Amino acid sequence: MEFELPAADSLFLENEINQGGFYNPETDPDFDYDSLSTEQRLSLYYHQNQLNQMPDPLTLETLDTALLTSAIPDSVYIARLARMNSFIKLPYNNIVRNHIIHYTQKMPDRISTILGLAKYYMPLFEEIFDSYEMPLELKAMAVIESALNPRAVSRVRATGMWQFMYRTALNYNLTINSYVDERLDPIVSGDAAARYLLDSYRIYGDWILAIASYNCGVGNVNKAIRRAGGSREFWDIYPFLPRETRGYVPAFVAALYTMRYYPEHQIRPLPIEMPAHVDTFEVNKMLHFEQITTFLNISTDQLRDLNPQYIKNIIPGV
Repeated sequence: MEFELPAADSLFLENEINQGGFYNPETDPDFDYDSLSTEQRLSLYYHQNQLNQMPDPLTLETLDTALLTSAIPDSVYIARLARMNSFIKLPYNNIVRNHIIHYTQKMPDRISTILGLAKYYMPLFEEIFDSYEMPLELKAMAVIESALNPRAVSRVRATGMWQFMYRTALNYNLTINSYVDERLDPIVSGDAAARYLLDSYRIYGDWILAIASYNCGVGNVNKAIRRAGGSREFWDIYPFLPRETRGYVPAFVAALYTMRYYPEHQIRPLPIEMPAHVDTFEVNKMLHFEQITTFLNISTDQLRDLNPQYIKNIIPGV
């Protein structure tokens, strides 16, 4: 488990998954978003469940047929994507453009928060993918999966920053029991996500298809390939993929684009204080979080945020 060193003065607010009934500031004419502190903004995002998925599956579907407009010509988007020198070939068409416009023009506040979180989480994911000699660009999938919310839970109970279903998590050796759910651990689940993607890449020899399979499973990608006459080109199998998966790859391209070119769209990362100094200790007997927080003089929320995998505030020990 990880402890924040007492000298660190930081706080990462916990998300409570919204089951309905939370106050909606958008309906309050007197609500002043600009007056909120950084911590209050992040808390508001989490409590309104705006960082659960980005965008939600319905939006992914509708963006494929929407007619969004932008003052930026296609030639600029194409040139910018080319300048990224991505190891993964980044396709561009009207669908990809719609997703880019949606991210950069329709949801700047959410993107600002995600960019702030990315400064903390992306180096962790880059290290994981580098250890497997995989493209570092794959880190952007966490933005699509959960908007970098480690406690995200989807409507079908996919859980954590990398949105693992229960059975898939067990297949990739994640621990899930009454005390621990490693799907909530960004590093451990990120490693499992890398192994899943690597397995898919070994099947298809194509990172775009591996990315698509992460959303809908290898079986659905194989079915789409058969219906496309055996083609393994993404846009050939596109009409035969599940509706929610069709927008997944365009969303991935848009996320990569936005993470690189957000300054050109006048978006600024929200400064979010995250723990700068942590260490890992092995615990060999059962401990309650209150025992640790009393000894280290930190809050239970801080300890929980650093160790989200312990779902009962109890460390079972080894």
